[in-house]
Amino acid sequence: MRGVQPPSRFVSRLYHFLFSKPGLSLLYGYQGTYKTSLALKALSLESARARVLVLTGKHVVLEDPPGVIVMRLHTILDDLRLPFELEFLSDEKGLPLAVVYDSFVADFAGARGYMASRAILKSLVTCLALLRDHAARRGSSVLLVSPRHPYTGNPPLWKFFSRFVERIVEINVNRGVVTAVQRALTLEPLATWITLESELREYLEDPEGLP
Repeated sequence: MRGVQPPSRFVSRLYHFLFSKPGLSLLYGYQGTYKTSLALKALSLESARARVLVLTGKHVVLEDPPGVIVMRLHTILDDLRLPFELEFLSDEKGLPLAVVYDSFVADFAGARGYMASRAILKSLVTCLALLRDHAARRGSSVLLVSPRHPYTGNPPLWKFFSRFVERIVEINVNRGVVTAVQRALTLEPLATWITLESELREYLEDPEGLP
């Protein structure tokens, strides 16, 4: 197929776009589009900064990735404390951080059962602002992993996300092809690269290359 890239190059391009500069990035897509696996594989390419995986709500990984600090958040209060914990961790390591935050919206969505919507949205914006400030001050890269809204096709709460994220990639899977779409802050497509799903799945399951 014309334009198909090998999985290693597909992931390497993701890494350089999402992690090479400090700031907040967003990786989003429907369920089952390998978002978490791609984010972790891209994170495995990082060598200059301390690597962190943040898991929210009921999200789990079968085993902690080697060489990666795993932080588990269960409530919206944990999310609000996280930027400060990342500050302390960066101080402790003496390094900026490369962070995968999966899935950023889970605890905020879960808080709807006991908090007013306005308070939840203010908390979300506060968390985003603190993460952006941490990234700017420490030289960290924070990748927010998010689902795709089933009706609009956009990231959930995009009106708020758009004020803070600097780089955006959407992942799609269709007929055996995985597509990464770089998007502008208007969500207009800027660039696209593709790989075969069967080859990508094998590459993501291969432990080789993980630190």
